[in-house]
Amino acid sequence: GELVTRQDAKHEIEMTLADLNESGNRIMLDAPLVSYLPYVSSICELPLTSNRDPIITRSIPFLPMILSGSIPYAGEAYNQSEDKTEWLLRTLETGAEPYFALFYADNKVLSNTAYTNLGSNHYRLWMEDTLEVMRACQSVREYTGGTYITGHDQLSPQVYRTIFANGAELVVNYASSDTAYHD
Repeated sequence: GELVTRQDAKHEIEMTLADLNESGNRIMLDAPLVSYLPYVSSICELPLTSNRDPIITRSIPFLPMILSGSIPYAGEAYNQSEDKTEWLLRTLETGAEPYFALFYADNKVLSNTAYTNLGSNHYRLWMEDTLEVMRACQSVREYTGGTYITGHDQLSPQVYRTIFANGAELVVNYASSDTAYHD
């Protein structure tokens, strides 16, 4: 029966996260508020790009640049993305972890529930793609080593370079045509 303000609720959540963290629990949150970051072990659904508002002419992976090397993070789930190629390139460009929204139970469990839209997320349907994406990400991770992002440049309209603290550079081309890059 008491009034709870947004600030009160936020404070209670922070206190709960702090208690869980101090108890040695590892906490993963979806798109958390910035004030929750000191308590989390990993993040899912982190925005890896701008909101693509027409007024914005260039997207800088600001949050990934800040979090890289300190808290593992992932963008949207691969199997829920519209463009799988762009998803993979964006994940590699921003140093994000691959993320999949999958389940094990029979699809019928979700029938006539609020989760019917997840019916195509059964792990068997995505096993081959999951392994392929994980291998691709692991091969790049061998070079970048999960280190901090120290730089990000736009080399041409659809070509970006990410520089990592260990000296590794990753060039990603979103264009449908080949691009030559010389440093």
